[in-house]
Amino acid sequence: EVYYSADRAGSWKKISPSFQVDDDVKRDIAVLDGTIYVSTHRRVYYSSDMGSSWSVSDTFAVDKLLSPYLAAYASRLWIASRESLYYTSDRFATLHEASPPPGTRTGYSLTATKNGLLHSSYEGGAHLSFDTARTWTYIQEKVTPRAMSNVWVKDDLLIAGSESGILMCSTNNGNSWNRSFHSNPIDNRSNQFNALFALGDSLFVTTDKDHHIIRSGDNGMTWTTNQKEFPWSVTLDMVGNDMIWVAVTLFNGYMYRSTDRGASWTLIEGEYTASRFSEILLHDSTFFLAWHDTGLLRSNADATAFERLTDVGALPPGKCFSVASNGKTLFAGINRHIYRSRDSGVTWQEMNFLFDNEVYDIKCYGTNVVILDRPQEMYQKKTMVYYSPNECDTIISLSPDGFISRSSSEVAINNKYIFAQSIDWGILRYNYLPLVSVSEIKEQQQFTLYPNPAQTVVNIEAPDKANAIVHLFDMLGREVRRERLSEEGKLTLDVSDLTNGIYTVMLEYKGTTSKSTIVVMK
Repeated sequence: EVYYSADRAGSWKKISPSFQVDDDVKRDIAVLDGTIYVSTHRRVYYSSDMGSSWSVSDTFAVDKLLSPYLAAYASRLWIASRESLYYTSDRFATLHEASPPPGTRTGYSLTATKNGLLHSSYEGGAHLSFDTARTWTYIQEKVTPRAMSNVWVKDDLLIAGSESGILMCSTNNGNSWNRSFHSNPIDNRSNQFNALFALGDSLFVTTDKDHHIIRSGDNGMTWTTNQKEFPWSVTLDMVGNDMIWVAVTLFNGYMYRSTDRGASWTLIEGEYTASRFSEILLHDSTFFLAWHDTGLLRSNADATAFERLTDVGALPPGKCFSVASNGKTLFAGINRHIYRSRDSGVTWQEMNFLFDNEVYDIKCYGTNVVILDRPQEMYQKKTMVYYSPNECDTIISLSPDGFISRSSSEVAINNKYIFAQSIDWGILRYNYLPLVSVSEIKEQQQFTLYPNPAQTVVNIEAPDKANAIVHLFDMLGREVRRERLSEEGKLTLDVSDLTNGIYTVMLEYKGTTSKSTIVVMK
């Protein structure tokens, strides 16, 4: 209902228009030059006589403005919905399109302020315009868009897609973001950018609503499309090399194969229909496919057929949601365990760690591995993020109390950060210190650490550095210990009160420093 007060809310008069039957959702209200405007799910009603009579605008088609927000600013009525922004100054006799803030969808509010027009959205943050929407100023620093459905990282390039059709990219590990690509959202609002992979200097992404593959050769700044429709809808994942590409679908469980870089596709025959696939991976020219119900599949040389690794005894039967590779070693999550293979999937080693839930995603950077442990059902709160510096020989929790997110299904890792996708918080970033190889550590450290991993104490020995200062830094770079070696160059450092994680040990001796890394795991 709509009410009007002429005495500063001392009394109220009902002035509601006669809403049409399909206007079941009332959205917003604004007043401009004595005219009251009320928006609904599909229309805008307006009255110039304080509700005695109402007119209705039929200008808005359902696909143009849906549940619009209203604001009176600069003698104009502004109307915003999702990615659109319009204005009128003559009660809808004419309607003009304005430029919305970049990278925004699913608008939350439109407000006239003293200094400008404020636009906020669920995914793109808040923007302020001082010149009637010709330019916009981003007023939320270091805030990633929300409702993100995936995350992909290579070097300092970070790309994330939203469930409503926006592909965002960052060239500085998420410190700032740009809208990279704008697609039509798919009807069920699920992730339409799942399939993203790099091939040489090119990035390839699928857009399910338009049934195209888009390609970027400039780190996501611009994209071109092949204008070729897929033979499917809702692509789950796609990967390939110069010879063969393979794509899998979300709902019907079909797999397709292309030998011309996505220009044409053929169905891969086999018992794969009505299956629930998670992701597909290319390792040593062989495709590996995570299958929810049956485990891990492996392709033949030309990817015309797949075999279950349970059938050849390489892996136990069970649910498989994740598979990953660092170029040398394969990792697969099966039945709340991680399995590791160093011979391209011929033999597998079960790692000695039992997760609380399904191993939903695994990503690698060298020997560093990040793991997402998530309940199979969506929107449960208890999601965990784990990290290993040594190919899962040691696994430590980065979220001992749970990673609180309404829905998170993907992680990523580079040489500086761990990233996690979430629907309600955007892209989350965690700073960590990746370990170098064993030979590099020996050359760099010039001292001995043991045990590593450590539970209560760590022993430090450097016979040639008597009385050297020992600094211990946590993963955020904060100094948590400062002590000295003895005359014999030894120190027993108490770490019993430290939380699980990776710490940097630095020895300061006669103006020089040497560093190494320890893992605290209790």
